[in-house]
Amino acid sequence: MTAPQRGVRSFARVEGRLSAAQVAAYAANQHLLVEPTLGNFSRIDPEFHLETLFDGARSLIVEVGAGNGAQAIAYATAHPELDVVAVEIYREGLADGLRAGAHLPNLRFLRADAAALLAAAPSGGIISEVWTYFPDPWRKARHFKRRIVNDAFAEAVARVLAPGGVWRLATDWPDYAEHMAEVLENSSLRVVPADRAERIVTKYEKKAIAEGREVHEFAAVKDA
Repeated sequence: MTAPQRGVRSFARVEGRLSAAQVAAYAANQHLLVEPTLGNFSRIDPEFHLETLFDGARSLIVEVGAGNGAQAIAYATAHPELDVVAVEIYREGLADGLRAGAHLPNLRFLRADAAALLAAAPSGGIISEVWTYFPDPWRKARHFKRRIVNDAFAEAVARVLAPGGVWRLATDWPDYAEHMAEVLENSSLRVVPADRAERIVTKYEKKAIAEGREVHEFAAVKDA
């Protein structure tokens, strides 16, 4: 299995129009938003470090493709002793997440290409978990190269996780589930039995279940 081609991204460059409420939320909650990029989403500022988002003394949870932040917000609310970073590209989701999570001191939103972000992060830091829940399946075969879960991304996750750290994944598309399983087996991480942990049922997952699609869960651990 090969990594994506150079310059191939897991997201489309499409910007929707924000509502007046979303514009207001985006402007009012800039203290929760970090944009660590230079010129485009995939060029990470070399001066930026994930550990500096908080005081660096606590475990860090990183959600890749957080959407409107519902999962990250629920977890940050339930675990004030942990710090949570929600990585998302699209402003619509960010605006909704910023509005809903404005009261949480242990939550930050990052607008960046998650693959580039993890590739630029230091090895074996304070990241205790990385979540990749329901990433875009890019269902057409010619678009499979855009899927964020690939060998290169798996090794980036393995590199940045602290010893004992966990990568959690979920998808509702069978062929992507097979792909995830293969990537994990080929990675330096140790595959372990997966469960929902404290993952909430988001609007997207409810839709998938209603349409009869099974949810596939995966987990892999970085051994010390």
